[in-house]
Amino acid sequence: MPLLRGNEPLSNFNLLQSNDVDFSQSLVSEVYCEHSLVPVQGTAVKAKLNAVEGTMLTFGYLTYGVDAEILLPPLPPCYHVNITIAGKSCISRNGKSSITEGMKSGAVLLPDQKASILWSKDAKQYALKFPRDKLENHLSALINESVDDPINFDLTFNLQNTAGRSLLRACILLQAEWEEQSTLILTPTARRNIESLVMTNFLLASSNSYTEKIYDTHRKNESPGKMLVQKVKDYIEENAHELPELADLATYAGISARSLQIGFKQHLGVSPMTYVRNIRMQRAHEQLENAFYTGETVTEIAMRWGFYNVGRFSQLYKSIYGRSPKETATGGIGIISR
Repeated sequence: MPLLRGNEPLSNFNLLQSNDVDFSQSLVSEVYCEHSLVPVQGTAVKAKLNAVEGTMLTFGYLTYGVDAEILLPPLPPCYHVNITIAGKSCISRNGKSSITEGMKSGAVLLPDQKASILWSKDAKQYALKFPRDKLENHLSALINESVDDPINFDLTFNLQNTAGRSLLRACILLQAEWEEQSTLILTPTARRNIESLVMTNFLLASSNSYTEKIYDTHRKNESPGKMLVQKVKDYIEENAHELPELADLATYAGISARSLQIGFKQHLGVSPMTYVRNIRMQRAHEQLENAFYTGETVTEIAMRWGFYNVGRFSQLYKSIYGRSPKETATGGIGIISR
C-alpha cells in the first residue's frame, strides 16, 4: 500500500527539522508526550516531525534519521500509537518486547505504563496521540458501555490483516485530506467524522481488553426489535443535517454498534450508515430541485449534506436519479453552470 505519490507525509506541516538532540526531544515532547531521546552513537540526530492537531487526535510523521533509544514514562493524558511505515523499531513495555516493521506492524504506548523504543536509523512512523477521554469515550459509544479504566492494548498490532490494512487506508486518507486542505478537514463536523474513522479502525486493528465487545462476538445473534430500529430511523431523518456517525446512532439506541447493524439489515435491508447516506442524498436531491430558484450551486448543496467529493457525489446521484445533479439544479436548461 504505497503512501500518496511517494511524497513525505504532511510535508507542508513541518514542525521540526534539526540535528540537535535536546531541541528535538523538547519539541516532540511538546507535541506528543514527555520522553528522553538518546542516540545510540554520536551526539546528533536527523530529526524531522510533520504534524497536525485535529479535534480528537494528533497525527504526524516522525523520523530521527539515526539509531536512537526513546525512554518514556507512563503517559497519563493519552495513548500513543506508532504505525511503522519504513524501517524497524523494537518496543519494550511491562516486561515484554516486540519488533515493528515498515507497513507490517505498529505499537501502542499506554497511559499507565513506562516504555522504551529502539528506532533504526531508517525508521519512519505515523505517530498518533489519542487523548484518554477521546479514545475511551469513542470506545464507550461503540460498545454502549462505560469505560472507566485505561484500555489494555497488546504491545503491537498487525498491519497486514484486513483490519490493519483498513487502519492504514484511514491514515492515508487523513493525510491526503490535510495535505489538500479539503473541506473534509476545514469543516469541523466532517473532520470529526474522519478522525472517528481512524479511531474506530485503530480499535479494530489492535488487540485490547475490549476487542470481544467491539466485535460483539458474544452477542452476535442479538437483534433489536422493529420498534427500536424505527426509532433510530426517525432519529436519522430528523438529524441527517448533523451527519451522525455509527457511534452516535448506537449511543442513541442504547445498544452496541454491531447489534444496530444487525437490526437494520434484518428490518430495513441496509446498514445504518447506508441509510444515513440515502437520507442525505434524498435531502440533497430535494434542494437541487429548488436550486434554480435559490441560486445554490451543486457543490454547496453536496457539501452541506456531507458529500465532500463532488465528482463521486455526481456519479452516485446519477446512478440513483438517472441524471446529473447539474441537470436537476438547472431544470435541464443549463442556466446555472456553477
